[in-house]
Amino acid sequence: MIERAARLLLFLLPVAASVGPMIRIGPLALARVVVAGLVALAVLLVWRRGELPRVAVWLLLFLGAWMAWGIFRVHGEEGQRELLSVAVGLLTLVATVSVAGRDTTSQRSDPMSWLRTSTRGWLLGWFAVSLPALWEISTGRHLWNYREDSAPWIRLVATDAASYMVNPNLFAMFLAAAMGMLMVGWVVDSPRVRWLYAMAVVATPVIAWFTGSRLVILVLPLYLAGFLIQFRWARWLAAAGAGLVMLAVVYVIPGVMAQPWGAPEPTGGSVAMREALYRNGWYMMWDTLGFGVGPGQFESQVLSGQAPYDTLGGPPNPHSGLFETGSQYGVVILVMGLALFGAALVLSWPALERRWTDPTWRRLRWLLLMLTLTCLPLSFANSAWLDSSVAFVQMGGMALMAHVLLEARIQPLPTWSGRGTAATLPTSRRLLRATLARTGRATTQ
Repeated sequence: MIERAARLLLFLLPVAASVGPMIRIGPLALARVVVAGLVALAVLLVWRRGELPRVAVWLLLFLGAWMAWGIFRVHGEEGQRELLSVAVGLLTLVATVSVAGRDTTSQRSDPMSWLRTSTRGWLLGWFAVSLPALWEISTGRHLWNYREDSAPWIRLVATDAASYMVNPNLFAMFLAAAMGMLMVGWVVDSPRVRWLYAMAVVATPVIAWFTGSRLVILVLPLYLAGFLIQFRWARWLAAAGAGLVMLAVVYVIPGVMAQPWGAPEPTGGSVAMREALYRNGWYMMWDTLGFGVGPGQFESQVLSGQAPYDTLGGPPNPHSGLFETGSQYGVVILVMGLALFGAALVLSWPALERRWTDPTWRRLRWLLLMLTLTCLPLSFANSAWLDSSVAFVQMGGMALMAHVLLEARIQPLPTWSGRGTAATLPTSRRLLRATLARTGRATTQ
C-alpha cells in the first residue's frame, strides 16, 4: 500500500510541478503538497527496508550543508521563503531516490521500475501542457492567466505560447526538462508505449519554437541530435544538425562570461538586461568574498541600487541558476553542487567509449551525460531557478537515473570486444566475441 501510494505521487509529480501555484491546497501549491506526501512515504519505505540509497545520502549531506549555511546567512521574510523553497526542492531529489531503494521482499520494486514510473509521469505532464499550447498556437489566443504578472500592454501584444504556465520562459523550461526525461522513457519503457515517447520527443522542439525562448530553441535540437546519434542510421544527420546548432550557440552567447567586469552595452533589449544581471551576480560574489549576500537577496540588491550595474528597466531576477546560487549562498555551496554534477559526469562518461551487453545501459549513461551537461545552461532560460519546482523535479529524475546505474552494477564489456576485425584479434578473443554474438550479447549496439 505504501509503495503504491509512493508510485502514484512520483507519477503525478511532473504534472504537479507544471501547474505551479495555479492549483493550491490551502496555502500550499500542489507541487509542495505532493512533495510532502512523497517525503513522508519515503521515510516509511526507508524505515521498512532499513537502507538509504547512496545517492540519497549524498543529497542529504548537501541539503544539510546548504540549510546550515542558509540559516546562518538568512535575514528577512523573503530570505526565509526562498530557503524553504530550496529545502523543499532538495527534499524532492532525496525522496525521489529514496522511494526507489531496492526492496528484497518485492520482485517489482527494482529501481528501474521506479524510473519507468517517473518517465510515464513526465509523459502525462507533457500532454497536459502541450495540448493547451497547441490551442494557443492554432488560435492565437491565450488562457486567462497568460503573463498575469506583466503589464497590461505586454499581455496585449505578446504572442509567445505559455500553455497554462503563465510565463513562456517557464513553459519552455518545462518542455526542455520533459524532453530529456521522455528520451529516458523511450529507453527504459516497454516497446508498446515507445511510439508515444518518440512522438513527444520529435514534437517538443516544434512547440518550443513558439515560446520564443532562444536558449531552449537552441538546446532542444541538440537534445534531438543526441537522441538520434544512438542509432547508426541517423548519426550523420544528427552530427550535422548538432554542428549547425553549436555554431548558432557560439554566435549568440554574449561576452558576459568572458568579461564579467565590463559595462553592458547601453542598447537595451533582453540581452543587455541579462548581461547587467549576470555582472551583478559576479559582483555580489566578489564583494562578499565568496560568502554570498544571503537567501533571497539578489533582487533586493538590484532594486535598492546596491548592485552596481543598471538592468535598464528589466526584471531584477537572476535569470541563472549558477549566479542565483553563487551570489546568494556563496562559492562553497556552489562548488558542492557542481561536485554532484561532476559525480554524475564521472558515472555517465563511460558511455562515450564502452559498450554493454544490453544497449540500455549505454543509452541510459549517454542520456544522463547529456542532461547533466545541459542542466545548468538551461537554468539561464527562466527568471528564477531555485524557486522552480520544475527544475528540482527534473534533477530528481537525473538523480534517479544515477541511482539506477549504481544499483544495477552492470559491468561493461571488455574494451577490445568492439574493436578491430576478426582477423586482427587474437584467437582467444576472436572465439570469445563469437560466443558473445551467438548468445545474443553482440557488441555492435
